[in-house]
Amino acid sequence: MSKKNKQHSHNNPEKNEEKILKFDDIKDMTVGQVVRKQRDLKDGIEEDDNVLDRYIKQHREDIEAEKFETLVNAPALSDESIEEVIETEEAVGDSSTGETASEITSTVEEDNLTDVQVATEADLQIHKVSESQKEKVSPMVPVPTDSDVELDDDKIENKKRVLIWLALATTFVAVLATAFVWMNNTNNNQTKDSTSSTSKTSSSSTDANIVAFNELYASFFTDSSQTKLKNSEFDKLEQLKAALDNIGTSNAGYKTAKAKYDILAKAIQAIKAMNDKFDKPVIVDGELDTTATVKPGMSFEAVSTGLSAVDTLLTSAINMGRTQKPSDGGAGQQVQASDAGAGQGQAGGSPEAGSAQDTPATPIAPAPPAASVNPNNPGWVNVAGIIYGMEIPADLQLQRHLSRVPYNQSAIDDVHNEAWVFNPGILENIINIARERGHISGNEYYLEKVNIINGRGYYNLFRTDGTYLFSINCKTGYFVGNAPGRADDLDF
Repeated sequence: MSKKNKQHSHNNPEKNEEKILKFDDIKDMTVGQVVRKQRDLKDGIEEDDNVLDRYIKQHREDIEAEKFETLVNAPALSDESIEEVIETEEAVGDSSTGETASEITSTVEEDNLTDVQVATEADLQIHKVSESQKEKVSPMVPVPTDSDVELDDDKIENKKRVLIWLALATTFVAVLATAFVWMNNTNNNQTKDSTSSTSKTSSSSTDANIVAFNELYASFFTDSSQTKLKNSEFDKLEQLKAALDNIGTSNAGYKTAKAKYDILAKAIQAIKAMNDKFDKPVIVDGELDTTATVKPGMSFEAVSTGLSAVDTLLTSAINMGRTQKPSDGGAGQQVQASDAGAGQGQAGGSPEAGSAQDTPATPIAPAPPAASVNPNNPGWVNVAGIIYGMEIPADLQLQRHLSRVPYNQSAIDDVHNEAWVFNPGILENIINIARERGHISGNEYYLEKVNIINGRGYYNLFRTDGTYLFSINCKTGYFVGNAPGRADDLDF
């Protein structure tokens, strides 16, 4: 009993009397019950106290001496301790078997003992039993209720273990997944690097052959745009063929290289054949030598190689060779357009306003045939060394009577007049338009001088069958024909 309780009991005799067990209260109890009852009275435990109140009153001094953390961390009961407690309780039960409080107190009644004396003797026996229990029973960890704290600690520990194992398992899986991804990426990269390396090695070898071919191919031309062939390189065609074979037919670039080689070989062959028709090479390094003279008995046919610049030169050489052939008679007669056939109009228009006719008009009346080719109006024009058009056959009838510009023979005969010179790019642009619209094909057409008006020369464009297409202003580029819906006015 605490100091406070002891002092309170000393100052309150009535309370001390209330804590003495009476015979009537214990006569039906066993010794164990009497012991527990006596201890409850000693600790101040009431019948209506709950488990927690009983525990606090029984262990008040222990609670004050130790904190809760110390109690929780105290070692748990072992199996051996629990067995000792069970054996002790069984021993106590055997020693008191059949012995009740009434038997203990029967002697007291015979000796006329007082209630206080009975209580004292009972106390002595209870004390002895308690002492024997204390010697045999190991000290137990004080807990609030039926080892609730210990059970809760076990649950917490179990939960901690589960969480720790889950965390470890998750980490392990993550590490495995990361390692797998890393190994997979490494293998893929190695495969790609190996494939890329092999591809690069093969590609570099192939590319080297293509580069060698292209460099040798470019050496056949005098210009970077590869339009003018260099005659001095013609004998290297066999070397170019060897470079083509080095590329190999299985390479993707072989087809393109082969096409370039075939066109070049055809162009070189055509130029060599054309140069053989003249007393000296007429085509040299992409230029036409107008001083060359055609050999007797030479015939000329149109040639197409696939290189437009070379084809133009070949056409110019053909036309020049044809004009140098002996004529069949005297000077040809130029037929002036009749008033009914030549359309008259007022000055006006611009290069953008005019256009070629889509459907040539049907001739109103046949023009008289020319006795021979007029040397001042052969049907072709030399512009900066390039021949446009072809020689007009002596027996071909041209629709001169449909010309929008009237013929003027005196102007035609003035061959050195600056008015006949085309401004740069004009004739080339007009011929391309006529080709795009389907009026002419390649270099198969005739260009004929018509008149000089206001210092500007006018030409007519004909198809090879003599069909009139349109008249051209060689200075402004304006051209106009007779098709319905086209420009009605001339530019003079």
